[in-house]
Amino acid sequence: MFPLGITNVKGTTGCVLNFNTSPPFTDSLGRHSPSTSVVTMSSGRAVFTGASGAQIVVNDNRSDFSYAKRPDISVTVNLSNYGSDRIIWTTYLGAEQSGVEFYHKSDGKMVLNLGTGVILTTYALPLGIDVVLRVLQSSATTWTIYADGVSVGTTDASIIVADSTLAIGGYPNLGFRFVGQMDNFSWINT
Repeated sequence: MFPLGITNVKGTTGCVLNFNTSPPFTDSLGRHSPSTSVVTMSSGRAVFTGASGAQIVVNDNRSDFSYAKRPDISVTVNLSNYGSDRIIWTTYLGAEQSGVEFYHKSDGKMVLNLGTGVILTTYALPLGIDVVLRVLQSSATTWTIYADGVSVGTTDASIIVADSTLAIGGYPNLGFRFVGQMDNFSWINT
């Protein structure tokens, strides 16, 4: 995991969004210029209302979002309601829904869809409580989801996804939008 307080380690690639400033949010690694629309800030957190266009999109330096680099992805979420399936983060190529999806189902259970393998957890996100979610690719084929530091699901899947666009909180055009708050998003390539 990316050490707290460290914002630019030489050679580090990825994206770190702490939501300390009003939108547009900034990448503390200085590698990306995220675009936001409809996402607001409250008490140092990004607020996602589920409204059309409520997501953060990172579409520059796309090579940072290639799974050949074994990413360690972490975010603090506070879910307002379950509703339908809702994206926490996703990466995609040209057409949306052609990459990797990390989302919660309508019952709060988390899913990591790698295309060639899926983790469907039995752990359901609680409503109104901060939870630190982490997705770690620890080897070329091993993926694990953690909730507050506890493993809640793992799978072996080989994926080949080229340089991708990162979307946080939903697809730009297809919906499945997160409803709640997020903070401390980091994608660090290991």
